[in-house]
Amino acid sequence: MPSKKPSQEAFVFSWFKKHPNRPIPHSESKAAIEASYRQQYGERLEDSDRAIRKLGQEGKLIREAKGVYRYDPTHRPKKTTGLGFDAETRTKILKRDGYRCVVCGLGTSDGVELQVDHRIPQDKGGKGTLSNGQTLCGAHNYRKKNMGQIQFGKKLFAEWYKDLMALRKPNPEQTRLRAFCREILAVYKKHNIDADLEG
Repeated sequence: MPSKKPSQEAFVFSWFKKHPNRPIPHSESKAAIEASYRQQYGERLEDSDRAIRKLGQEGKLIREAKGVYRYDPTHRPKKTTGLGFDAETRTKILKRDGYRCVVCGLGTSDGVELQVDHRIPQDKGGKGTLSNGQTLCGAHNYRKKNMGQIQFGKKLFAEWYKDLMALRKPNPEQTRLRAFCREILAVYKKHNIDADLEG
């Protein structure tokens, strides 16, 4: 096995480079990329979806249709729209967040890959600014997908509540947390945020 793994984005881009000038449906590229990654590194690729979408946003892949991307070796990406993070801003965000995921608190010292995420997604007009950036581990960035902060928060509380409810004999602290999650989720419902939640 190779000693050093590339970033997810680099791995996905290298796969597309091996299949130039062919419009590839998302389901096909995702399956092939993840199988290739597992074969090479013996583990699951966390979020090929996000990497493909990002490469399309950066103009490195050409979006032929919804969910269909093509790599053209002769294509030169246009200048960025200012929605992505430049290197200086990424460094500032990582430093501000203590080089740790703002959700779980894990960092590179714990063996996790850190990513800089848009609080308001690029697809919804979120810019690559310091105030719109946050540090997430690969797992939480994968779970957030293209959600905004409010929807992602609801998803986390819903998952947490589901796990707590699955306990047969909760201790007093777990019972208290069940009530806490119920109250938070009720606030989301009161403000009709349920309809905005995906996945």
